[in-house]
Parts: sequence; structure tokens; C-alpha cells
Amino acid sequence: GPCFETLELVRFLKVEKVVVHFKTKKEMKDDEKISLLKRLLKRAGEYRVKVCLENTIEDVETIRRVLEAIPGLMFCLDIGHANLFSNNPIDFLKALSDRLEHIHLHDNFGGNSEKDDLHLPPGYGNINFKDLFLGLKSIEYDKTLTLEVSPRFPIDVRIESLRLIRTLLKEN
Repeated sequence: GPCFETLELVRFLKVEKVVVHFKTKKEMKDDEKISLLKRLLKRAGEYRVKVCLENTIEDVETIRRVLEAIPGLMFCLDIGHANLFSNNPIDFLKALSDRLEHIHLHDNFGGNSEKDDLHLPPGYGNINFKDLFLGLKSIEYDKTLTLEVSPRFPIDVRIESLRLIRTLLKEN
């Protein structure tokens, strides 16, 4: 499938980690997801690539269950997704910090549907990024992050977001 084809590209590009997630609709059972992820992780291991599972609509407990079923699978915390569906990004950070390998940063106003996943620049929604970065400091997070802002925002707005992130990193 597409995940395995992507791994071939990842190998060619000599990428160190890849982020995967399931579609937001619940069409697969957890055991089917775990089976697929185990096969994917095995192939990725042959290429020395880390696989990070990104949260979409799942709650903390569901992600934890999948991670515990698959040693070696890492976690990508998508801050915006964690703010949706009545979840709190800080809860994900506290509960899953031991497997946290990558972060997707973007903002929104919460909500319960895909249309609420706005990919706003940090500071444009209701996520408390100051507390989030304090949380990252408390777990001594030193891995990668991606600013995942919608391309509909002009470049100067995205640069402003990077400045905000830099400021938050320095403050904390």
C-alpha cells in the first residue's frame, strides 16, 4: 500500500523518521491498525527509519494502547489534532513523553470535526503554546518539530509563527 511505497522513497532520500496516521474516520479496528503498523515498523527497521504514529481523532489512552502493543513505534504529537475532540495537548505530552519523537505545531479553536482542523499559525487559535513549551522543557524535549500551517497564510505570517516559536523556546 501507500505506506510501504513511501518507505521506499524514504530509504532513497535517507530520511531518519517518518510520520504516519490513520484517516480520521474510524474505519479500521485497533487490532487491524496494530497489525499494519507492526508490518510497517518491520520494513522501516530494515531501512533504519523510525516510525512515528501521529494522533488524529484518537484519545491519549488509544494512542498509548497502540504504542504499548508495538515496541519501537514512536509518537508524533500533533498539537492541533490534540486540541480537537475535547482533548488537551498537555495531556498527550504528559502521558506519552517517553515515546515522543516528533511534534506538529499548528493552532485551532477546538471542535469535533475535520472542518475544525484549521492548521492556523500558532497564536491564532485557542491553544496555550506558552504552557505547551513549558511542558516540553519539563520533559527536556530535544527532538524535531514541524510548523504545519496551512499554505493559505502568506509567508510573512508563517515567519511570524517561527519567531513566536523561537521566543517561546528562549523564554522556557
